[in-house]
Parts: sequence; structure tokens; C-alpha cells
Amino acid sequence: MSNNGGMPPTVAGAGGAAPDSPTVRLGVISRAGRGALLVYIGAIVYASLSPFFGWRIPDGFLFLTWPRYFSSFDAALNVLAYMPLGGMLAAMQLRQPQPGREGSMAAGILLRTIAAGCALSLAMEALQAFLPVRVSSIVDVLTNTTGTALGALALVNRWGRARLGQYLVWRHRHFS
Repeated sequence: MSNNGGMPPTVAGAGGAAPDSPTVRLGVISRAGRGALLVYIGAIVYASLSPFFGWRIPDGFLFLTWPRYFSSFDAALNVLAYMPLGGMLAAMQLRQPQPGREGSMAAGILLRTIAAGCALSLAMEALQAFLPVRVSSIVDVLTNTTGTALGALALVNRWGRARLGQYLVWRHRHFS
């Protein structure tokens, strides 16, 4: 990929591309995009495991129990926190389109993205069991996985890719 600030060649090129072109709609992710994904995963790990002191082996390993209380604010925050993760993971898989296989490709991307988000959430909840100030619960895993799925769905369908393409064109026009 050329050194064009992470933009697809058709967007950053001399003539530019129509906002509806396949390259723009698919939102090609550069090395900066992969770096952003790693930074975002680091932020999730940091937010999930802070404070980083007081680690202990629990007396009874009550992994993924239903919480004694339910906070709709926490649930909404979990969904919103994992939506960008789902979007970034799906966008990275959309880099290499396979003509004629859009339907099966979308389903595969969605399943892989949801599995990755669920695995990250399960890992964070398992590690939270070792922190006495944190509460590990199945509700968090479900809401985190839901957020990942919603973020991926936003990019797997045509409407979401078109909105991403419009955003990339707008970003290029205003910030390059």
C-alpha cells in the first residue's frame, strides 16, 4: 500500500473515487488500522482489569455467575464499548473481497468476529475472578458479545459499508 495516510488508493489518488465505489465501501484498513485495533484491545484489557493490584486465587471459583444486581447503565456501556471492536475486526476481514461470495463471506466474517469478541470477553471475565474488587458475570459476556455483533453487523451489510465509505471520503477531504 502506498504512503497515503492509510487511505485506499482510489480515495487518496489524483482523481479520487466515487463514494459508492467498492474500494471505498469496503474501507481498506492499513497498518494504522491494525495498530488502532491493538490499542483498542489494550484499552479493553486495561478497563477490564484495573485496578491492577490485589490479585488472589479465589476461594471458590464462581466463574460467570449471574450478578446479584443488574445495572442497565453497565449493560449499555458494555455494548457500546465492544461495538468498535466488532467494527474493526469486521473491517479488517473485509479487506480482501471475494466476488460472488458476498453472502457466505458476510456470514463467515460475522461469525469469526463474534467468536473473537466473545473470546476476549470470556478472558477478561475469567481474569476478573482473580481481582477481589471486580465482579465477573455472564451478563457482561453477553452484553460484550452483543456489542461485538452489532459493530460487525454495521459493516457487514451494504448500508454500513456505504456509510463507512462516505466517512472515509469526508475524513480525507477535511483532514488531509
